[in-house]
Amino acid sequence: MGVSGKQAIIGAVLMAAMAAPAMAQDVRVLGRADVRGDGSFGVQWSGSGFEARFTGSEFFAQIDDWGHNIYRIEVDGMEATLDLQPGLRTYQLFDGADGEHTIRVTRRTSSGAGPTYFEYIRADGKVKPTRAPERRMMVIGDANVTGFGVLGEDERCSFSWETQDHGQSFGALAAEYFGADLHTIAVDGAGLTRNYADKRSDTLAEVLDVTLPSVQRGWRSSKYVPNAIVINLGVADFWNGDPGEGFDEAYVDMLAKLRRDYPEALVLVTVGPQLNGETRTELVGSVQGAVAKRVAGGDEMVEFIELPLADGGRRLGCDWHPGVDSQLGMANTLALKLKERLGWEQKPDLDAMLMSNVTVGR
Repeated sequence: MGVSGKQAIIGAVLMAAMAAPAMAQDVRVLGRADVRGDGSFGVQWSGSGFEARFTGSEFFAQIDDWGHNIYRIEVDGMEATLDLQPGLRTYQLFDGADGEHTIRVTRRTSSGAGPTYFEYIRADGKVKPTRAPERRMMVIGDANVTGFGVLGEDERCSFSWETQDHGQSFGALAAEYFGADLHTIAVDGAGLTRNYADKRSDTLAEVLDVTLPSVQRGWRSSKYVPNAIVINLGVADFWNGDPGEGFDEAYVDMLAKLRRDYPEALVLVTVGPQLNGETRTELVGSVQGAVAKRVAGGDEMVEFIELPLADGGRRLGCDWHPGVDSQLGMANTLALKLKERLGWEQKPDLDAMLMSNVTVGR
């Protein structure tokens, strides 16, 4: 219940008299958000939330949620976990020394846990948005991208929201390593043409351009222009064998659409460590074929890479998804390619983050 972690970040409380409420315009919203006319805002994609600078000794948020979502709260380098409760509640996210602080609130859970609405945010001093980074990433995909089951001890555990942590996924780790802003557009079990267990509705192709999965309002691509786009899709499409030419055509169409929307972005098309044998060969061949068509047409900013499974350690998480060490290795592979293609350098304080066996954020 409430928040666990450092004592300076605490849980649900009754609301005290505070300064005027801060709204979406007073914070830096992270990820796609449904911003309402009154300034409240909803988020649903993994890794979304907000970041702000504030002055004072207390920080509150009134939040409306289904009660499944888990958030990471970071204040001045300290971390805690916030387990949201059902309904509209007020949470105290910080209680500590008076002064200037930076708070970052990010969603660990995936879109399936439902939307979260921040009705208002308050501190006992001024709240203002942080400056957005110059580097921007978009990661598109499935459960590998959301961090499904990553905190599980091994493949024998069953998924729960508590074992999911987008912050431990390869895309989020790479973005943190470079200090890049991140938009994650991913759904557990999603495919491009069919989802896991042959579900045909709400495929990734269908939700790619919506604001939130539960808010079917379109998202304008011009609102967020990434330098790099990373795609990890296909496991759900191939879970029961090759889905046929429809997948190949859909992948080519998706790459063409992304290039129209983001003409200067580097597009890295990946296949994760799941599947094996002939099925994996077919998946890799289909994805490589889509990339080859783009390259043959003169697109020099698209490339295929395979993401590895760790040799040891916590290589697998719940239900055979990549564990923390595999996600770290996948992040390392991605980071090296981003360095090579875009010349990105790591943040100085994160120099050893990916190049070691240390798991971040645990």
